[in-house]
Parts: sequence; C-alpha cells; structure tokens
Amino acid sequence: MDASGPEDEGGISPAGDPGDRDHPRRDEDGRGEPGRPLSGLPPGWAAVVIPDDARELDAEAAEVRAEFSRERRRRRVRRALRLDQLARYGLSAPLMGLVLLVLASFASLLVVVLPAGAPLTPPAALARPLVLPGREGGLLPDVQLTDARGQPFPARDLRPGVVLVVGDTCDCASLIAEYTHATAEARVRLLVVGAERRPILSTEEARGRVVAVTDPARRLAAELLLRPGGAEPAAVLVRPDGVVHRIALNARNVVTLRTDLAALT
Repeated sequence: MDASGPEDEGGISPAGDPGDRDHPRRDEDGRGEPGRPLSGLPPGWAAVVIPDDARELDAEAAEVRAEFSRERRRRRVRRALRLDQLARYGLSAPLMGLVLLVLASFASLLVVVLPAGAPLTPPAALARPLVLPGREGGLLPDVQLTDARGQPFPARDLRPGVVLVVGDTCDCASLIAEYTHATAEARVRLLVVGAERRPILSTEEARGRVVAVTDPARRLAAELLLRPGGAEPAAVLVRPDGVVHRIALNARNVVTLRTDLAALT
C-alpha cells in the first residue's frame, strides 16, 4: 500500500499525529513555535509566549486595566461636553454657538432698555352723558390737536388718560416727568398739550404712551374754560368711556391726584 495514501477514518495521517494540520507545532516544553502566530490573533502579533506562572503577567494586566480606565474617563468627558455631537457638525457648531450668544445678549439688552410695566387699560365706547363737553361728567371736547408730524390728533382718542395742558412759558420738564411716572403706575396714557410750542419729552417718555401735541388755536383750553396762555398747568382726567372725571387747575402736585388716577381704570 502507498504510504502517501489518504487519511483513515480516525483523522490520523500517516505523516503525523491526529489533528497535526489544525494546530501549531509545539516543542518539548509545550510552548508554540517561536515566530509563528497563533490562530485568531491580530497579524501584528508575531508570537505569544505564555509563561508558566501567571503572576508574571501582573504588570501587563495592570497596564491594560489602567488604559481601559483612561479610555472610560475620556468617553465620559466627551459625553458630558457633547464633543461627539460638535464634531459631527464641524465648523458650524461654533458658529451656531456664537449666534446663540449674540441673540441672548440682544434679548438681555431689550429687557434692560424697554420699559417693563402692566399693559395699558383699553378704551371703551364713548358715553352719552347729559353734561356739556368740557365739564366734569361730560365728554372731553372734540377738538383736533397737532402732533409732532403736523398731523391732526383727535383729543377724544386719549381715553383713559390724563390731558396735561401747559403754557408755552411754563418750565414743566420735571412736572411732565412726574406725570409720566404717575400715569404709568395707573396704566393710562398721557397727553401733554402746548400752545404754539410742542412740549419736549425725553426719549424714555416718547414711546407711544406719552404724546406731546400743540393747540395753536387754543380751542381745547377754551372748551375747558381754562385761561388762555395761563402759566399754571391744568390736568384733565378722562375715563375709558371719554367722560371727564376731574379737571384740576394749578395741577403742579400730582400726589393729590393719586386717588383720581386709580379711579380711571
């Protein structure tokens, strides 16, 4: 019989031991051949030497455990800082952060600059009192004033609110500021009426709630029975339905009108 014949049923080859083709050759002390990689290991590992005493691997095991621990810490830091998500967006991530920072700064600036307060009391339908216009209990006179753009401003559009009539010779800057603060607390508008000269408002006051107009013909003063060109200011308190609640002559002390202002809303 030919010596090079096939293997028998037990898988024993005439040329060697059983399973000789499936395992690396071992030397007398049981170790694999030097320089010959074992099955299942990365290609870069030329050979694996297994010591007789496993304690000889303690140093390598400690180093591997330390490396795994460092990798876990790195992953936790990246998750906490969301670095993986930032890396996904590339350069757009810092740009988005910058845009959000600018928007937040702009919003905080608006909170500081814009006035904070309760909304104004809305007007109601005009009443039909039996009292003559321009008197307490009657409607505010239906006269046309002139705003800063030279356009007509109907006096009855101011309701509820306070009409502060000042003369051209009145040094009323501080008084206008006091009325501005008082009407803001009462949640009503303020109409400051001059004769030939429009009263000057500060930037903070001129925001839609306080309006300065002129009355060159002095029709409003005449309808309210005020002395034309008077140096003393007069305040007319108007309810939401357009009815005059009170006419205060020589109205330099706004504190005395606190109760009447509260009754307008």
